[in-house]
Amino acid sequence: MIYKYKIKNMKEVKFMIVQKEKEEIIKLLYDGFSVKEISFELDIPIEEVKTCNEQLNFRKLINQCIEEGNIREAIDKLEDFIKNTDYNIVEQVMLSKLKAYIEGMDIPEEDLKKNKKVNLENIEQILKGLDIKLPIHESSRLINQKNDGEIVKNYDKVINKLKQKIDPDSKNGLDLNERNILAFAYFKAGRIDEARKELVSIIKQYGSHVAYRQLIHLEEQCNNLDDARLWAYEGITYFPKSIQIREQLLSIEKQEGNKEEQMRLLKEIIDINKQNIEVEK
Repeated sequence: MIYKYKIKNMKEVKFMIVQKEKEEIIKLLYDGFSVKEISFELDIPIEEVKTCNEQLNFRKLINQCIEEGNIREAIDKLEDFIKNTDYNIVEQVMLSKLKAYIEGMDIPEEDLKKNKKVNLENIEQILKGLDIKLPIHESSRLINQKNDGEIVKNYDKVINKLKQKIDPDSKNGLDLNERNILAFAYFKAGRIDEARKELVSIIKQYGSHVAYRQLIHLEEQCNNLDDARLWAYEGITYFPKSIQIREQLLSIEKQEGNKEEQMRLLKEIIDINKQNIEVEK
């Protein structure tokens, strides 16, 4: 099967590619890989890897300032860094959160999301992977605790609404997109077995890329890493150019500490990204 990747805004896509690859390299450096080793294994100019290493060391410095309680110093350093660099989305989020903390208020997530390049969930995972802990204002914890029950209720409403459309005899009534949404709602509502059953059924019937990704995520979140890995490799069999599934596999291998597999998967991701850019030139 041949997959055609259509890219509307090449400048934005190139930025996303650089961002993801840089963060993976920074994590490999943090995990103990040497600059030379990464440059050789991934066929990346050593200067690029050195830049990533400098950024990692800068983040370590910011984390040290935070741990020592020097929040204003961290803010000053971040502002200077952002002023003098191009790739600094993670640092921008760190700066916004530190400013909000020191002013005794909660950062409006909408303000960050106005920048299309910001994925807060991904950035939180990046910081967590580097053991960087940003101080959280007390009111944020209270808001999160207060909203948990309401979130589950909302997903239950989605589930009930979709299930009303299903014919109990034929089980028809939902299209592929709606079934993926139903599985997602099951998962978010904590109904894991029902989510898993729905996703497996979707895969058998449609071979859905979205369903594969959801199922891999579900098993990973449930700490069933062997099952998550098996579904990922099956997904890659049907979608051999899928970067997203490889990124999920990469996450699994990180948790397992399989450094050779991490390096191999990252190399594949970089190669596929290069091919996609070449197609659109």
